[in-house]
Amino acid sequence: MSLFSRRRALRLGVDTTLGYVALGAFGGQSLFAQGDEPHFFINVCVAGGVDPTYWFDARPNDMTDGGLVSNYLYKTADAPGDDAAGKRIEYIGKNGGRCLRTTLTEPLMKFRDEMTVINGIVMNGVGIAGHGQNMYTLYTGKNVGGYNSWVPMIGAKNKSPIESVHVGGWKGDGNQAPKNFGGSVQLDGFSSMKLFEDIKESAVFDMADPTAKFLLDRYAARAGLGDAFALGSQAVADGLTNAPRLNASLIEAANAGGNTSQNGALANATVMTHRLFAGNVTSSVTIMMDRDMGSSFDIDSHSGSIARNLPVNYAEIIKDIIGLIDYLKANEYKNGKSLLDVTTVMVSSEFGRPYRQVGMPIWTTGTDHNQLINSMLLFGKGIQGGNVIGASDMETLDAIKPENVSGAHKACEPMSAQGGACIMPMGRPFDFETGQATAAKPETFKLTDYLSINSVTNTLLRQFGYTDDKLFRDPDGKQLPTIEKHLLKNV
Repeated sequence: MSLFSRRRALRLGVDTTLGYVALGAFGGQSLFAQGDEPHFFINVCVAGGVDPTYWFDARPNDMTDGGLVSNYLYKTADAPGDDAAGKRIEYIGKNGGRCLRTTLTEPLMKFRDEMTVINGIVMNGVGIAGHGQNMYTLYTGKNVGGYNSWVPMIGAKNKSPIESVHVGGWKGDGNQAPKNFGGSVQLDGFSSMKLFEDIKESAVFDMADPTAKFLLDRYAARAGLGDAFALGSQAVADGLTNAPRLNASLIEAANAGGNTSQNGALANATVMTHRLFAGNVTSSVTIMMDRDMGSSFDIDSHSGSIARNLPVNYAEIIKDIIGLIDYLKANEYKNGKSLLDVTTVMVSSEFGRPYRQVGMPIWTTGTDHNQLINSMLLFGKGIQGGNVIGASDMETLDAIKPENVSGAHKACEPMSAQGGACIMPMGRPFDFETGQATAAKPETFKLTDYLSINSVTNTLLRQFGYTDDKLFRDPDGKQLPTIEKHLLKNV
């Protein structure tokens, strides 16, 4: 019986689940040249908008006592707070950067020397606060769709058979795949495990099979006619030509190890990522971690009822992140190196949160969107562990007064410009030479004065070998600076 049956040929033509027909651009090269050190990337995006004040950008409890900052670790009613749960702990990085962290972060302290915290990241300072717009900003540097994402660029640089794998949905306000997602695929965290079991039983893809040769010849002939359909025919022909390489990688991935004592979508996605890396199927994975992955948490906390559950939800998210890092440390890639030794991990979200909602009691308020601030955690290969980079403003009762807030901040938060309460913390101006936030209070907002998401993602692109001409720029076309000497090793 033919290994390349008519039914299988038809499935190949319409089922791009693992990108068979998107391989033409990558040739027949191996993922890593002989002797090269492998380098993988995982982005865990905690979708919904993480409130940094529950993690590594906390505020003193007297700001909650003063009715300014919601903090359900500490106060859930108009009564004395829970000082033990709500305790704020000073956290000083090896680089001298500082922040306040919450008791929720204590389990992460076992990774202190391997983890760097980045605070005060400005997403977009032009008043666009939607989930989708800031997801676009996170991945493409633009607040609308139709632009290239840096995640597939990492896989393309490594010449992966599949440039990137996206686990989960595209979250927020009709968000969609980036422009350069043609060489990538989207998978579900649960069903992908069944997919690998099916691959174990599949036949080897044989391009010498007469049916395969016939299809390749037909597509190749049609590709030379110079019209739009010819472009698609060429893509299919290229994909067929390189499908054996991907087929072999998938079979290797399906038979790779990988197990976890945890349950849930992130744990399944972690094991799947292990297999994808072990089989050299891809070198770049995004895990969109949210309630739609089968998790129960909801951090889009506009209502007080959701906000009151944030301590429980964030504790669960942190537990899952620890499970991911523990797994990467405990499982070998090759030659005595753990998966974490060869993988850079970034934990991110699309934006942060304001202090509270106006007009609501501090013990029942929810929180809305804040694109002026974000926080991230980075682990693994090439990361200078133990640092705290960046900071946010309005960290004390006095600093939150409108007369003490910078003109640049007021330009981004209209409420404060009108003399009302300042409720949206913002990243502080950043000195890219020293790697420290500054006390400057500029009168006008310029993105280049701040640690923006573009500077973080530009740094990751530099880590994977991209030159300045490929990095994100500001709206005026100016090169946005990187933080590579403060975040990366050996720079």
